[in-house]
Amino acid sequence: MHGKGTSVSWVGVAFLAWCLPLLGHHGSNPNYRWDQTITVSGVVTEFDFVYPHVSLYFEVKDEKGNIERWSSELGPTPIMMRNWDVGWSKTALKPGDEITLTCNPTKKPSNVCQGKKLIVNGKPMPLQDPRGVQKGAE
Repeated sequence: MHGKGTSVSWVGVAFLAWCLPLLGHHGSNPNYRWDQTITVSGVVTEFDFVYPHVSLYFEVKDEKGNIERWSSELGPTPIMMRNWDVGWSKTALKPGDEITLTCNPTKKPSNVCQGKKLIVNGKPMPLQDPRGVQKGAE
């Protein structure tokens, strides 16, 4: 005994199941040490101005001269887009650019970090929301 109401119910259940993942936010807050900063210098290998976070990939020489590959989230894409008037764009960083990045390291030691302050080829590039919203507060 299947009626019209049963079909509508299944469509509703299917729709809710499809929408459920949209309710979650992956949030970076649990991954980083917000009470600690480190500064690393290196050379850009890749730059992705994509949603949901702008990502930077770079190489750093350790104290022995070995190359380490690093990556950093620079911020949520909508916040970074508010900084277009100060130089951010999809091509703002290019492979070979020299950077110095002050960042929050991950809680588990790794070569991944959350950018706080960035200098590119000697020029500061703001990472904060120009309206004053601080990182870690989103």
